[in-house]
Amino acid sequence: MAQSTRVLLPQLAERLRVAQPDPFTPDIVVVPSVGQRDWLLEQLGTLLVPEHGGAGICTNVEFWFPADFNRRIAATGATVNDPWDPQQLGWTILGLLDSHAASAPRFDESKRPLSLAQRIAELFDRYGVHRPDLLRHWHRLMEGDAQPGEPLAEAYRWQMELWQVLRAQLGPSPGERFLDASEHLQPGTLSARLSIFGLEQFSTAMVGLLNGLAALGDDADIAVFGVFPAPAAVAGITGLALGLDATAGRSRREIDVSVSLTHPLVRSWGVSGAEAVALLGTLPGELTVVSSHHGHSVLERVQASIASDATVTPVSESATAEVLARCDGSIQIHQCHGPSRQVEVLRDALLHLMNDDPTLTPRDIVVICPNLEVFAPLIGPVLAANNGGVGLPVEIIDTSSATATAVADTLDALLAAVGGRLSASEVRSLLTRAPVRRRFGITDDDLDTISGWLDDLDTRWGIDADHRGEAPWNYPEGFDDGTWRQGLDRLAAGVLVQAPQMREAPDGVVPFDDLGGSDIDTLGRLADVVDALDALARRCRSPHDADGWADILTDAIGSFVAVDPDHQRQLNDATAVVAQLRANAPAAGGALLGVSEIRSWVASGLDGIHSRSRQWGDVIRVASLTRLRGVPARIVAILGFDHDAFRSGSNDGDDILALDPRIGERDLHAEQRLGLLTTVCAATDALVITCNGYDVTNNKRIPLAIALEELADTVASVLADPLSSSPVDPGTRPLVVSHARQAADPVNFGHDGDDPVKNAGVFAGGAWTFDPTAAAVAAEVRRAGLAGPTPIAWPVLLDAPDPDADNALSTAELIDAVRRPSDVYLRTQLGITLPGQHDEVV
Repeated sequence: MAQSTRVLLPQLAERLRVAQPDPFTPDIVVVPSVGQRDWLLEQLGTLLVPEHGGAGICTNVEFWFPADFNRRIAATGATVNDPWDPQQLGWTILGLLDSHAASAPRFDESKRPLSLAQRIAELFDRYGVHRPDLLRHWHRLMEGDAQPGEPLAEAYRWQMELWQVLRAQLGPSPGERFLDASEHLQPGTLSARLSIFGLEQFSTAMVGLLNGLAALGDDADIAVFGVFPAPAAVAGITGLALGLDATAGRSRREIDVSVSLTHPLVRSWGVSGAEAVALLGTLPGELTVVSSHHGHSVLERVQASIASDATVTPVSESATAEVLARCDGSIQIHQCHGPSRQVEVLRDALLHLMNDDPTLTPRDIVVICPNLEVFAPLIGPVLAANNGGVGLPVEIIDTSSATATAVADTLDALLAAVGGRLSASEVRSLLTRAPVRRRFGITDDDLDTISGWLDDLDTRWGIDADHRGEAPWNYPEGFDDGTWRQGLDRLAAGVLVQAPQMREAPDGVVPFDDLGGSDIDTLGRLADVVDALDALARRCRSPHDADGWADILTDAIGSFVAVDPDHQRQLNDATAVVAQLRANAPAAGGALLGVSEIRSWVASGLDGIHSRSRQWGDVIRVASLTRLRGVPARIVAILGFDHDAFRSGSNDGDDILALDPRIGERDLHAEQRLGLLTTVCAATDALVITCNGYDVTNNKRIPLAIALEELADTVASVLADPLSSSPVDPGTRPLVVSHARQAADPVNFGHDGDDPVKNAGVFAGGAWTFDPTAAAVAAEVRRAGLAGPTPIAWPVLLDAPDPDADNALSTAELIDAVRRPSDVYLRTQLGITLPGQHDEVV
C-alpha cells in the first residue's frame, strides 16, 4: 500500500522482470482505468530494460479492468454474449417491460423507455458487484429455499420480482456466480501471475474472489499494489475492520472508518479509500506499507502531511492570508473570468513552469478537466495556439464532442436535425460536414452560394407545410412560408422564368431570379440533400422497434455519408454500432422507440467511433478525472475547478443499497473526493488549478469551491506548523492568483492596476502572459493612460436641409426606415448596399 502509483511502479516492474516458468504465459495486471493502463505501458517499456535504459517494449502483459477480473475469474464468460452484461440486459428488460409494463412503476408513462430499462440493468449489475448475497437470497426465495428475513419495502418489491423473472429466463446472475466461485474455486483457475495495480477501491465481489484465489495457496501467485493517500493510517483502519465479512460486509452505521483518520483532507476526501483498505484487510497475507520520499516544496510538505495522516491545527483567518501570500508556486490556484480566460491562464502557467525548468516536456504534464464538454472547444484554439512562436502540443484523450470523428459527428447531427424542425442553421451545419459534402459533391463555392440563398429567401425551418402541420407544431394547413420546399420552388422557377422584376409565376410561386449558369448544378445538389432529409425525416417521425431503427440508420449512413479510403475505419465503426443495435433487437421484442431515444443510444455507443488519441506522442494529455485519475505526472493541472465541476449527483432513488449502505459500496460524492485527493498526491513538481473567480456578466467576486477552500486551509495549516517539516525559506508567490478579465490588461505585465487584488504580475515577478499581441495591446493601453485624457473632436454638423426640397416619404420608405434604420442610413446617406438587401414583393 502506497500513497501513489509512482511509488509502486518500480515494485511492479521488479515483479514482472522475473521470468515465469512458461515464457509464453502472459502476466495479468488489473488496472482501474484506461489512463492507468496507457501510463503503465509507457513506463514499463522503459523500466523493463535493465541495463541500458531508454525506450523499450512491454509485451506479453494482459491488462484487465476490475469488471474483467470479476467475470473471468468467476468464469461468467468474457465475451459480449453474456446475457447479464448490463448493455444487453437493458434490451432484455425493455422487452419484458414492454409486454408487462406493470412490472416497473412509471414505465408505461416514460417517454424514454430504453433509458429506464438500462438504468434498471445498471442497478442489478451494481447489486451483483457490491451485494451478491442479496441476489442469492432473492433466488432462494424464488425457489422456496430460504427464510423470508427482513421484508423488502413495498416500493422496491418490483425489483425483486423483475429480477426473478430475468433469473428464470437467463440463468444464474453474475452476483451468484461471484459467490459460488469465491467459495468453490478450483486449482488451475488462475494459470498466470496476477498483479492488481493502482486500485483505490475494491468491490465486495472482487475481494470475495481474491479470498477464494488466496485459499488455493501456492496455486495462485497474487500481488495487490493498492493506493491510499494516507498509508500511515492503514494499520488503524484494518484494526477497526476486524471481523468484517468480505462477502456480506458491515453497515456503515456499525463501522465508521473516518474515526481512525486524523488529517483534515483525509477525513474529508479519503473516506471512500479508507473503506477499500478495510475490505482489503479481510484478505490473508501481509499488508506492507511503502513509504514515499518528500522534499520541502509546499506541494511536497502537504503530500507528506497527508501520507503521515498528521494532526493539522487550523490557523486564524488573518494568519492564513499571511501564510498563503508567501508560497513557492508548487501549488497554484488561479481565479479567472469564465472558461476561455481559464484556458488562457493555464497556458501561461504551464509556459512559466516550462520556462523555469528546461527539462520539463509536454508529456510530463496532464490536465484534468471535470467539465470537458464545456472546455474541449477552447483547448485547441487557445491552449494549443502558437503565440509568437511559442505553442503547446495538446491532445484530448477522452471522449467528448471535440474528439468525435467526422462520421460520428455527422450521424449525431443528422439524427438531431430530422428529429427536430430541420431548421436552416441545422441543415447549414450539416452541409459543412465532410462526409456529407463528399457524398453530395458539395464544394466551398456551393456552401457560399447556398448560404446566400437561405438568407435571401428567408428559409427558416420545415420541409413543407405538411411537415409543419404535424405534432408538436400543428401549424395551419398550407402555411409554407420559409420552408425548404418553398425555397427550392422559387429557385427552380427562377431558372425557368427569367425576369428582371419579381413577379408571380403559375401556382403562386415567385421566381428567384438571381441565378447564374453554374448555380443550376448547386441547386440540384441542394435539392438532393433536401429530398434525402425529407425521406429520412418521414421515417423518423414515428417510433420503430430496434430492427426498424437498424434499417433506418443503415439507409441514413448510405444516403448521407461518404469517406475517402483513409477514413474507412470511421465508417466501419459506425456500421458496427448499427450491427450491435440489430443484435439487440430479438431481446427487445416489439418495443417501440422514438428518434430522440435512439439518438441517445447511438451517442452512448459512439465511444468506439471516437478518434484514437496519440497516447505515445510528446503532448500534454487532457482528459476527465475518470480517465486520468491517479496517473502520476510532474505537473498535474485541474482545469475548471468550479462549484458545479464535480457534481456527482444524488444516489438513484430506486437503489436498494442506499437504504443501508455497507462498507465499500459506492458513494459517488465520496469517490469524487477521493479522486481529488489522489490527484493532489499524483503531482511531483506542481499542482496547477484554475477556477472561476469572477462573474463574467457583472464582475462580482465568486468564492472558491468548498473543496478548494479546504485545500487552501490545509496548505496554510501545514505551512504554519513549525513541526510539519524542516524549516525552509518562505517563497514570494501567492497561493491564490487573481487574474484580470483580459490578457492584455497592463496588470499582466507587472504594472499597477485599479484593482489591488489582481496579483498575476506579483506571482510572475513581471509579465504573466506570453502572448505578444496582448503585450502590444497592453503597452498601447498604458501609453494612452499615461498621456492623459484626449479631447474629443466633435464632428461638424451639416447645414440644415433646404426647406424647399422635396422630402416626401412613401409609406414603404417609412416602414423600411422603422424596421431597418441602419440599412436605410447606409443606403441613402453613404450609398452602401449590403449583401442580402433587395426589394420585396408587397
